[in-house]
Formats: sequence, structure tokens, C-alpha cells
Amino acid sequence: MTWEGGGWSLILDPQADGVIGSGAQLAAGLRQRLPELLDPAQEGVTLQGPVRVDVEKDFGPQHLDLQETAPS
Repeated sequence: MTWEGGGWSLILDPQADGVIGSGAQLAAGLRQRLPELLDPAQEGVTLQGPVRVDVEKDFGPQHLDLQETAPS
């Protein structure tokens, strides 16, 4: 994607809604999707806007299902 002016920054805002781009800044509001994002069973959410923003959580090994990792 071409971003006018080169570099850009992303703000994940838990108190705002929607995806808004302005200048070299993209703001992704998470307020409506926060309960879903905080759910341990969910790995992330997708926000639609002028650009699609995928917000994913970075899990360590504690997220793996024990049945999947148990030797058979």
C-alpha cells in the first residue's frame, strides 16, 4: 500500500470506534470490539475502514490446547 509522505504510525485506541486515517497516522478504535478481543478464546479481531486492520494477540505456549500438545 502506498502511504503518502512515507512513514506512518498506528494508534490502537480502546476508547474510540472505527478506523480513521489522517496524514501519517492511522487510528483503530477498539471500543466495540474490546470484549471480543479480551476473550481468551479469540486470537484477534478485524476492523473495517479505509483500510482493513487486523489486531491479533501474541500468545505464548500457555495458549496451546493441552490435548494438542500431549504425546499420544
